Amino acid sequence: MQRGYLGVNMVGVNDEIAKKMNLSSLDGVYVDNVISGGSAEAAGLKAKDIILKINGVAVNSAPELQEQIATARPGEKVDIEYMREQKILLTKAILKNQGNNEHY
Repeated sequence: MQRGYLGVNMVGVNDEIAKKMNLSSLDGVYVDNVISGGSAEAAGLKAKDIILKINGVAVNSAPELQEQIATARPGEKVDIEYMREQKILLTKAILKNQGNNEHY
């Protein structure tokens, strides 16, 4: 079975990131880079976004986010709640496999 792939380089929010981004908590996962052609790019995610939830489940580390994404297969949609410039936003991503192919 193939696992879904979001297409971001990420790190859990730490003290340094929280200070730099003027965040009031360490919640979420910081998007360091969005992979060109990936699901995250197609969903409108950008570098410096903070992913807060995947399908309603809070994610506070890269492994937690990967675990939530891995439960879905390529071609499935996931709901993503994220923060950009202190605003909470929602998007949907259609997951791809690591070759950025939407098909199984």
